[in-house]
Amino acid sequence: MKGLSIEDITGIAKLQLSAHPERVVLPFVGIANYRLFAALRHPVNRGIKVPSSFKSVTPSQTEKPNLRKVSKPISHYRLDDLDLGDKQIKRAIVQASSIVNSDIPLLIQGETGSGKEIFAQAFHRSSERAKSSLVAVNCAAIPSELVESELFGYVRGAFTGANNKGSSGYIREAHGGTLFLDEIGDMPLRVQARLLRVLQEKSVTPLGTTESYSVDFRLVCATHHSLREGVKNKTFREDLYYRVNGLTVFLPSLRNRSDLTELVKLILIEQSQGGSPKAINEDVLNLMNSHRWPGNLRQLANVLRVSSALAEQDEIHINDLPDDFYFDLEGINEVLDPEIPDGHSAEQDWRQSLPDLYQAMEQNITKVANIMGVSRNTIYKRLKELGIK
Repeated sequence: MKGLSIEDITGIAKLQLSAHPERVVLPFVGIANYRLFAALRHPVNRGIKVPSSFKSVTPSQTEKPNLRKVSKPISHYRLDDLDLGDKQIKRAIVQASSIVNSDIPLLIQGETGSGKEIFAQAFHRSSERAKSSLVAVNCAAIPSELVESELFGYVRGAFTGANNKGSSGYIREAHGGTLFLDEIGDMPLRVQARLLRVLQEKSVTPLGTTESYSVDFRLVCATHHSLREGVKNKTFREDLYYRVNGLTVFLPSLRNRSDLTELVKLILIEQSQGGSPKAINEDVLNLMNSHRWPGNLRQLANVLRVSSALAEQDEIHINDLPDDFYFDLEGINEVLDPEIPDGHSAEQDWRQSLPDLYQAMEQNITKVANIMGVSRNTIYKRLKELGIK
């Protein structure tokens, strides 16, 4: 969050934030696509004068964020635009395209950061519902005590602290469009039961009333959990599983994708925001193809954003990569010499690879040590032994 103000993060004016009561849940959207929640604690010296017009502001009186607008740099893409050459992604696109205009629910499975939300957005934009809203809900981010009211809505006076005007809820806001339930595997069991009823009856009953409202939306869910395991462990309802599991597509992790080079170019274009994107050095691409990428696409985007900022030229070079990047490389032999002949010892390996790596890393001992998985002292000793340092 470095370089971002509290206003950037929450999307709420500082005056309103300063007037918000302490330890009272504050809903916000801000720079995220999901509605998030926080509790504020004011400093002893707040350093800001609050006009009287703001002093009675409560969570129920603040303007409700527009959840119908999903703002994501890649969100204007359709499914076909995500095909950059990887066979597994191509298979997922073909399968999803075959049901894009049916009422079959889509379940997207993949590791955290593997692009499930991007895929859901592209699926929505490829459908006949593209002109309607896409409402994204992160089931893991909403406090358990608020999940029901946020999803199903509530009427005035339904519970203590309820908005005087009530709330329509995410499900009704998705009417005519697409409801995207991210991390549905983290949804509380009691909420799963109510969601099942909504899907069966195609109507929703807000909290505090018996009146039901018809809803028509396309359901897309995503999870990094195995829902089958959840059913087996009694943390996910079996009947709901068969409701949301119409078609399941599996997104590969970034380390298992064959289109990393094209992904890098696409992300750099997106991050340039209409300007001239940075080029990327071939040596950098080789290192990236040897990375484990535990954070997947999210990590790749962050590395490229930082590298672009550090690059003093129009091309990203090895010395522009953040130090943290080197912690997850799979090993020096795979990076520099993936086809070492049989019979070579580890001693021979480092003697051959260290001089090249030392120069490639522009004599940065820390980066060399991280890549080789040894201490800085070991690198110093080896360089001295080779007569390099």
